[in-house]
Amino acid sequence: MKMMIKEKEEEDDDSENDRVYVWVLHECFLEEETTWEGSKKPMIFLVDKLPNHIIWDIMSRLEMTNDRNAASLTCKLLYQIDKKQRKFLKIGTGLNPANEALVLLCNRFKNLQNIEISYDGWSPALGKMLDDDGILLLSKHCPNLNELSLSHCCSLSDYSLMSTVSFSNLSSLKLSFMPGITATGLMYLFARNKNLRLLHIIQCGNVTSLAFLANHQVLEELWIKNCVGVHEYELFSMGQIWRNLRLLWFEAVRNIRDDESMIGLIEDGYLQQDLICFDSLEQLYLKNCVFNSGREGMACLLERSRKLKFVDLDMCFGVSDFNLHQLSLQSSDLRAFRIKTRSDIIIPYSSLKDIATNCSKLEWVSLSSDSEMPCFSPYKYDGIMSLIEKCPLSYLSLDLTYPFNDVGMKALSSAQFLETLEIMRCQQITDEGMKVLSGLPNLRYLFIVKCLGITDNAFKPLFESYKLDELGVFDCPNISPQGVCGRGIASCVRYRQDLTWML
Repeated sequence: MKMMIKEKEEEDDDSENDRVYVWVLHECFLEEETTWEGSKKPMIFLVDKLPNHIIWDIMSRLEMTNDRNAASLTCKLLYQIDKKQRKFLKIGTGLNPANEALVLLCNRFKNLQNIEISYDGWSPALGKMLDDDGILLLSKHCPNLNELSLSHCCSLSDYSLMSTVSFSNLSSLKLSFMPGITATGLMYLFARNKNLRLLHIIQCGNVTSLAFLANHQVLEELWIKNCVGVHEYELFSMGQIWRNLRLLWFEAVRNIRDDESMIGLIEDGYLQQDLICFDSLEQLYLKNCVFNSGREGMACLLERSRKLKFVDLDMCFGVSDFNLHQLSLQSSDLRAFRIKTRSDIIIPYSSLKDIATNCSKLEWVSLSSDSEMPCFSPYKYDGIMSLIEKCPLSYLSLDLTYPFNDVGMKALSSAQFLETLEIMRCQQITDEGMKVLSGLPNLRYLFIVKCLGITDNAFKPLFESYKLDELGVFDCPNISPQGVCGRGIASCVRYRQDLTWML
């Protein structure tokens, strides 16, 4: 077995990180290969002639699992190195018999730190799932584990979480679609493991409380997504967890509510709680959440967080202009802001103007609505214009932002840092407004979706310029594939036309 190494030094002499490309050859001999200098003389080495530290470095640069598997099968030396280096393992339905196979893998890879187990797509024909005894065996044979991800493991119960207590270094736990897991098992885990810094709970319907987090002060990232039994007010029963929490992703289950029940929550003060300050919170993602009309409950997350950099409000009920105004006052370091409103909510322009004025570092903005009415938008023209003119935007996405029109597009000429522009369902924009795009020096990605006023003529100023890295045109009836494909507009062009949305 032979290995070829091709390397090229960077032009900057100060750089010590040369790029190394490795191909593991199954052939016994390689006749010739073009080198970087253009000559035909190859650089071929026997693996056993290379210094051990060079071989170790080569293997460490193979990040793809398939590449590492292929390399380790070529000779015993690479096989042994892979055994020592492998820190991540992803296994699933092919693990059969599950418990025994998992033990064999752990015995082979002694230094595993991250294991992901997923039974998504499993059927009885694929054999028995990993059970609680399997997690117990894992805790015995893989003591250095610090990241564990379990998905669709329907045979696991709270007993499996009790077994994870043996992982003294466990800092990350991700649970997705785990019907056998309850708050009781999580309480047992957190009572004995004080090192967990990341917790994801996704579609675990039997988790009905977050009280197990009350005394856990080191958690930095928390995801609660689509757990039917967990409501917004549970967030405020977590006590000291807020001290170091940097990222919160909370996604409520919307289909169990109707508008009347949500209004009842607001009017009754269902979410009113005394909150502590969220001094460490930097990223906030909320979906289908209920904001009350006062300054308590979910509103406090916007009004009392002073370090927020990323805010995503997706289909939240009751978000008011006052809430966004307070967000702009408290989070002057805001870098990214996304809001998707319900069709029955109108956000006055003043809140967007406040964000533009007070958040001078804002780079990433997305405004959208779930409305199907092409002539309706919850966003006001002046607010959008303020964001464009006052913020150093590199990413801008506008979805159903009527009456944003050609005049607004011309204002984009001031967005000299803009790299990505998405225009979706903006029916007031025409070819005239699109002319401004050729003058944006940093624009690299452009996506046009379901726009009626834009035709093939809009792209003529970009012909043969290869200005864009990627152009996407989707479901626009007046743009033909001949108008954008093969015209030298972008290095990559994606086109699709499905006009069922117009019916």
